[in-house]
Amino acid sequence: MDNKQIQKFIIIIILPFFCSSQNDPIQSIGSAITYVVTCPCKLFKYYENGGLVYFCEDAEHNIQYKIIEKKYKDLMDRLLNILDQNLYGSYKYASDSIISINRNHIIQDYLSRNPIGAQIDFMNSTAILVNEDGLQKLFFVAEENIVSFDIIVSGKDNRIVEDRFHQLINSLMIKRKNFKKIF
Repeated sequence: MDNKQIQKFIIIIILPFFCSSQNDPIQSIGSAITYVVTCPCKLFKYYENGGLVYFCEDAEHNIQYKIIEKKYKDLMDRLLNILDQNLYGSYKYASDSIISINRNHIIQDYLSRNPIGAQIDFMNSTAILVNEDGLQKLFFVAEENIVSFDIIVSGKDNRIVEDRFHQLINSLMIKRKNFKKIF
């Protein structure tokens, strides 16, 4: 190897040590619709039961953050359903669409599995808030009705769990609508 190749090799080897990790607590979540959320620890992704899970643990405060993203249909399914309804379906009122029925069904199904949950207004839509001892959850269906998110904060100290849950929920925003706020 000549000197130029050796220099390039050394730079490639050393460069990662000078790069810092993510210092900004703003992190992206969502593959179909991208949201950003402020979380004090790095969210790691993995798949579980057909859904994408974002998880991290704040060991200092013994708090776990978990965001479960579940897709119901991809964009192609949605377009085909709308085309099918418009081409072959009978006239329907705007509130009688396939999408609104699916949203209500998804919300009611979650509420039936979490009977202590309460319906609330969140980001101009219906969401389910669950408050248990050491656990707080918020479930909502994204505005395009393709995906839902179940945001869970748990820990041993109820006061810290509640505080961190409210910080996480209040930081959640749709990336494309709030691009200037992010930067």
